[in-house]
Amino acid sequence: MQLNLGKIEYSYYLKDRNIHNLNQAENYFDKAIEIDNLFWDALWRKADCLDDINKYEDALTIYNFIIDNNKNCGAEIYNSRGIVLRNLKRFSDAVQDLNKCLSFNSKIGDKQRYYNNLISFHIADDKFEDANYYCVEAHNLFPSNPKILSNLTFTSEKLGKKEFDEMVVVENYKKCILNDPT
Repeated sequence: MQLNLGKIEYSYYLKDRNIHNLNQAENYFDKAIEIDNLFWDALWRKADCLDDINKYEDALTIYNFIIDNNKNCGAEIYNSRGIVLRNLKRFSDAVQDLNKCLSFNSKIGDKQRYYNNLISFHIADDKFEDANYYCVEAHNLFPSNPKILSNLTFTSEKLGKKEFDEMVVVENYKKCILNDPT
């Protein structure tokens, strides 16, 4: 009975998060976690909610608790914690979490997102050489990803690299648009 009540509270959170009532969503999480304090998904989503309302330290505390106590947590938890660490300007720790994400056997779309996050963390920290390294690695794996290609072009220009000829970039970008017009 208690677990079902926790899931009911959790479902209210999902509804409120979709309509951006994050403070109310946080209350639903507290109720779900009060009923089952090891309801991992509720804990994780509460941390996401706290991140959304800029309560980064509180979110980090929950992510750390999950990682320390749930041996089955996967790449998504590390990705979420990495985003919070980036928001706290702890770039080195954020990059470490994103590298951990890449070590998991993840779906292609998730892996592309982890690379994009890792690249953006390095760019935000003005580490263009590192960002470019991951851009090249990601571009070799996902040549039709427009965001990766855009970041590859950006970081290559920042570093003054000439190996990405403008015509090749334009042709690749056209292919990306044809494959994914978003």
